[in-house]
Amino acid sequence: MGAVSLLLALALAPQVPKVEVALLPEFDALTASKPFDVVVRLRIEAPWHIYWINPGDSGVPTTVRWTLPEGWTAGPLRFPTPQRFESSSGVAYGHKGEVLLLTTLTPKSKTLGDVKLEADVSWLACDETCIPGSAKVTAHLAMGGKTRETHREVMALAKQTQPKSGVDLRAEKTGKGMVLKIPGQHERGYFFAADGDAVSSSQPQPNQRRNGALEISLSPSEYAKEAPKRLQGVLVLTKAGGQTTSYTIDVPLVGASD
Repeated sequence: MGAVSLLLALALAPQVPKVEVALLPEFDALTASKPFDVVVRLRIEAPWHIYWINPGDSGVPTTVRWTLPEGWTAGPLRFPTPQRFESSSGVAYGHKGEVLLLTTLTPKSKTLGDVKLEADVSWLACDETCIPGSAKVTAHLAMGGKTRETHREVMALAKQTQPKSGVDLRAEKTGKGMVLKIPGQHERGYFFAADGDAVSSSQPQPNQRRNGALEISLSPSEYAKEAPKRLQGVLVLTKAGGQTTSYTIDVPLVGASD
């Protein structure tokens, strides 16, 4: 291949985004076998983004596959509040910059000695193009010695970026879709459905205030065969002063068929 052809091929080759991955446990030593949190940290080169559990109209969810000592268990992967990314392919749900994923690990009773924690992390990074990526990350933990906390600042930030719980709301089926009704002084909101087959990510979510509550209208997914029994996901609410809070919700859809 000539020099000009080589330069042209390099120019046309897709850029591979830089993604740094680390496994950061809450402790590096534990006196007793008890559940503890672990952060999977991804640092994604701008302007690329990766995907949430429901990627929206396109994309692939980010996943973590654990290899743990015998008898240990890993809880569900907990994502921070997602963002919307609009493109010619539609609306995607995902994350950019520094992304802190949380998981609770439960050791087997009376585990002693040094143990190895291993996570296989897979993602799809997209901007104008999409590039799949993966990494294997490890951490070590001493069981049975003096408890030592580690990564305190990252752990605190990871928990701060998680959606909260405990918002008052009602979900109702309507003739054409669904509506969330949230009492209080919220001015606007957006719902990220965890199930991509339940709520359309590409359709707008009209907001209106009525009878002292914010109402968010939702369109069913084009893949939905029937209304879901429950609405699960993350609800982002904004008050008049601009203060935004996100909540994890799991509520029955009133009026859905049994």
